[in-house]
Amino acid sequence: MIRLKFYDYGNMQLDVEKELGIEIETEDFLITNIPSLEFEAMDFEADLEDNIIFWFSSKQELIDVQKIKKLIYSRISDTPMQFDIKITDNFD
Repeated sequence: MIRLKFYDYGNMQLDVEKELGIEIETEDFLITNIPSLEFEAMDFEADLEDNIIFWFSSKQELIDVQKIKKLIYSRISDTPMQFDIKITDNFD
């Protein structure tokens, strides 16, 4: 399972799509650009709106984590939004 978290602590109006400069939902953008990903779920840490977590499954997790990082770094610009990505055994 791939856990992708976007956050900008204290920003109660976090808009990942705007920060990435995309016009479709984040999960759709990622699976369109990385077809081996399968969207599983979306969550918020501590029910706050200054972060969002996306869960994906993939048969090639290590490769897809690198592809996600490369894709996000190519889109993220002058923004305080950050992201964290890791492989985990379950939803945590």
